[in-house]
Amino acid sequence: MKTPHHFRQAHRSRSRPGLSGAAPLRWRGADDHPLAEDPAKEAVEHALRPAGHEAHGASESALTMTFFEDLRVAREGLASLGFWALQVYRLGHLRYRFQSRLVRYPLGVLHLVLAKLAEMLCGVTIGVSARIGRRLVIEHSGAIVVHGLAVIGDDCIIRQGVTIGNRRMDRPLEAPQLGHRVNVGAGAKILGAVRVGDDADIGANAVVITDVPAGALAVGVPARIILRGQAHDPS
Repeated sequence: MKTPHHFRQAHRSRSRPGLSGAAPLRWRGADDHPLAEDPAKEAVEHALRPAGHEAHGASESALTMTFFEDLRVAREGLASLGFWALQVYRLGHLRYRFQSRLVRYPLGVLHLVLAKLAEMLCGVTIGVSARIGRRLVIEHSGAIVVHGLAVIGDDCIIRQGVTIGNRRMDRPLEAPQLGHRVNVGAGAKILGAVRVGDDADIGANAVVITDVPAGALAVGVPARIILRGQAHDPS
């Protein structure tokens, strides 16, 4: 069963480029990761392409499944503002599964209203065309912005004051891509077409403008990358 955040099958067989002077980025599996080769082009194409033959019942079932998955990992349960902001995003993103304008337009209008309420009441702005995986935790709400072309994998955590967006005004379509189980500290900024590998940690208030290998730690302004094996190396 597909869910609203399913990722394109065509990319599963592609290899992933490594970082210059560092170990290659490691994703959850060599053939299974949400990150696309061209973040701007692929994300736009994915977001605007309706799944023409999806059954309405299947979409409702998928939304229900993600709702309870998100609720299970939300520490405050139904009292979590971040949880409700995420559900507003998922409701809006659901419209891309339909071809009919009779379905897409009403969902779009409903999402627009709810998204503005989420911004005012929860302090969370998530672009409706972003691709967000399963069980995202928004641990504390407030001043959170997620670019509409950003990609966030499964089981990630973001906190208050986090921005996942573009770096330059003349390149508005460049957005970060986060792997699975990425832990983003409060106040962190991840900017531009950067890729953050699986199990990486982004320190509080870090400003990330370069790729972060899987399992690494990014701290500071601008962020410097600390590989786990070097974390306690006195040199």
